[in-house]
Amino acid sequence: MASRISSIGAAWRSRASEQSLLKLTPRWPAERRLRQLFLSAIAWSQVGGWTGWAAISFIALLLGSITFEHLTTGAILLLAVSSGCAASLGMLLTRRALKEWHVTTIYATLSTFLGAAVYLVARNSGHAAMAIALALILLPSVIALACCMARPLLFPVIVRQKSSPAHHKGWG
Repeated sequence: MASRISSIGAAWRSRASEQSLLKLTPRWPAERRLRQLFLSAIAWSQVGGWTGWAAISFIALLLGSITFEHLTTGAILLLAVSSGCAASLGMLLTRRALKEWHVTTIYATLSTFLGAAVYLVARNSGHAAMAIALALILLPSVIALACCMARPLLFPVIVRQKSSPAHHKGWG
């Protein structure tokens, strides 16, 4: 699932010149349609992973190889990976320029990781712990969706170049 999201992001980042040319064409989709296309690509990239996991997990559950608790734990961990990856790409699409790591990417990663950790540590502690874990896991995706709907998409992509130390003030 993470590799599918990564491939969408990599393809988007590597085609700035084509994006610039496409934006000039008369059949260029409206901003709203473009948002829908990106969100649809993010969602569909998750379907295969979830379908494969569900098929294998339910067969294992029927055969008695895993318990319902194992199934639930796997689902929560897969949800964390899925949500974190989708949130990172969704937030990336609405930033002014690309950087390898950004505070939103770090937030999405940490929040989903902490949500999974809270679930694993406190899964038998009651509904409050489960609510906190799910909130930590899903909040980055909700924020990314809100950003995608409210902010302009970064299109065509603007890759921020790293400058050499000689270009900084005080360097000869």
